[in-house]
Amino acid sequence: GKELSKKDPNPFIVHNWREDVVTIGHAPAEMVSEATYGMVNEPWPAQLNKLVWEKRIKRNDVNNNENGNGNGLPPLVISVGQVVPHEVLGMANFN
Repeated sequence: GKELSKKDPNPFIVHNWREDVVTIGHAPAEMVSEATYGMVNEPWPAQLNKLVWEKRIKRNDVNNNENGNGNGLPPLVISVGQVVPHEVLGMANFN
């Protein structure tokens, strides 16, 4: 951690989950309903920190569709497994 914090540019960002996100799509209502046992039956937004999305777009400008996926954007791989944002669910500070 200490070595990473000394890197330039600093790889750590302060994330304001209420304002620093961009919606990149939606999970279909049917999928959300099944996952929530019918408690929620509406499309659910897929959101990322806007810095991640902007970096992806800038990378596309450099690559200029070299990957051949048709849309000009590099593949986006997201690890879903964390509870984010955990503050919303009351998990921060042992609440």
